[in-house]
Amino acid sequence: GNGSVLPRKSGVDDRPMTKADEPNLVLFASPATMEVSIDLPHAGTVRGMGIKKGISLIIGGGFHGKSTLLQALQVGVYDKVKGDGRELVSCDPAAVKIRAE
Repeated sequence: GNGSVLPRKSGVDDRPMTKADEPNLVLFASPATMEVSIDLPHAGTVRGMGIKKGISLIIGGGFHGKSTLLQALQVGVYDKVKGDGRELVSCDPAAVKIRAE
């Protein structure tokens, strides 16, 4: 959802990054054209990015968050503890990730 902390502290530390780790930390915000609202029983109405079924390309310049978004989606099939930063990230269990460089 919007406001999620997708980046991790480091490549070997799965805790969410904080402003203390990186003063320029950017919280996730959905592009307006992809924003959806979902009513969740224990979290109320959540706004964030909805990716439609099918093939999606994630493109952008260096250090714009492409890999961070893919990493959040690939673990989105698992529940997260509150405060993880990705607890509102979910993904269809049948989704697959194909990466090319």
